[in-house]
Amino acid sequence: MVERTRELEYALGDGIKRIELNEKKTAVIQRRGLRATQDLPKGAIIKKDYLEPLRPIPPGGIEPYKLDKLLNNYHFVDRAHIKNVMLRKLDDRELAKEVSKKATFLIMGWLMKKKENILLQEMRAPQIKKHFKKEIKKHNYRIKSFYLECCLKTAQKRDIKRQKKYVRPDVVAEMYQKHAYSDKEDIVINTENNSLKEVVWKIVKSLRN
Repeated sequence: MVERTRELEYALGDGIKRIELNEKKTAVIQRRGLRATQDLPKGAIIKKDYLEPLRPIPPGGIEPYKLDKLLNNYHFVDRAHIKNVMLRKLDDRELAKEVSKKATFLIMGWLMKKKENILLQEMRAPQIKKHFKKEIKKHNYRIKSFYLECCLKTAQKRDIKRQKKYVRPDVVAEMYQKHAYSDKEDIVINTENNSLKEVVWKIVKSLRN
């Protein structure tokens, strides 16, 4: 009985994900790597339309989930982080929303003066175009807006996982009713039919075009 228990412990492993010895020969066949969809001349600027994930992945190949690292020339401005983390001790949540909005606009204004690429979270395109109309025209900015779509039930399930300590289905339902719609120019991505990696891939592909 003790021997069987030790065998069970060994079979469960240590929880660390790694390629085992008996998997090394087939790993190259099972995993996907980014491949060019056409012949590219030396010095060509690689765009996402030129790439697709295919098996097998050769030594030194780039795995699709690492593609987002290619957007290293973007500044990620996260309004939700400012509101929910930096201002989490502020009891007046409406004030937190307003302060986070003004802080986001301030950061964006300085980055736009430097003509930097910006990846903005939790802000709608019409609002950005209205507030930064002069800057967008002056610096020739292109605005792309993504709407990540899911049903209310999925949104509530995700909130349970995100909050961990408490559940707030009524709050999520209220937010869903107010904000769960896409604007005319949005690129809509269904997050129920696509995995997290696929969603990231679609966003990155669009931004790199």
